[in-house]
Amino acid sequence: MRKHTWADEPPRPPRARPQVPDDRNISYSAGQAFRREASIAVPDFAVTQAEQRVLAQRAEDAARERKAEADRRFRRALELGAALRALGD
Repeated sequence: MRKHTWADEPPRPPRARPQVPDDRNISYSAGQAFRREASIAVPDFAVTQAEQRVLAQRAEDAARERKAEADRRFRRALELGAALRALGD
């Protein structure tokens, strides 16, 4: 009686892998496809480069105004402190 070996078996066909499309904006979970919301480009809500520059300029202006207001308040506090010292003398 001859022993059975792996070499006696017919070759198996390669296992078929599921073909997943190469779309980085789609994720799969439990066999369902989901589109990533960040990948959806809506022209009405997209910010252009010109608008980004305007927003950056507005942020810089607001920061400058906040700094100037803080400096004015500090100067006023120094003046008030000097007036109180002069009043106390």
